[in-house]
Amino acid sequence: PYFPLFCIQLIECLCFHSIVKEFNTDFLNKSVINNRLEILFGKRQGGADLHAALVGTQNIHKHRVFKNKIAVVTGGARGIGRCTREAFEAAGATVCVIDLLDNDYFVGDLADKETLERFAAKVISDYGRVDYLINNAAPLFKGLPDCSWQEFNYALQVGVSAPYMLTRLFQEHFAPGAAIVNISSSRAS
Repeated sequence: PYFPLFCIQLIECLCFHSIVKEFNTDFLNKSVINNRLEILFGKRQGGADLHAALVGTQNIHKHRVFKNKIAVVTGGARGIGRCTREAFEAAGATVCVIDLLDNDYFVGDLADKETLERFAAKVISDYGRVDYLINNAAPLFKGLPDCSWQEFNYALQVGVSAPYMLTRLFQEHFAPGAAIVNISSSRAS
């Protein structure tokens, strides 16, 4: 299915990012990176390359690559956000979700600045840092003839202003080597 495959690829990319940062490895030095992956994931089979070493959630989940990592996922209650949250959790991360829909961490409207401030304060109070900020929440999707001025501005607040504001709020609390991922999808509803 589309969502789980996307989430696996996202987690693989972030896993690779973490390995490169953790070992302070030159991105272009493939042999060094492969040696580091071999240390983390065991011996490579049949000359498998970097991508093959990371493919499949069994390695990521088995070795809990994101253990002790804090991931923030906006819009993490359904769709791509839920799958991203589940993939991070399965790989060992602690995930802080903000969504309008019910979830285990924080229910709130990303279009509201005070809500973002309360959410960021909670994450910082609970964990002290952020390793990954995944801006996934889907703004309202309507075409030009159907979208009112208020709806258009709401979409901008959720899709542009909220990622900007969360980045600012977490700026002093990003862990070394932290990553920000902005997701956009035409499949959101």
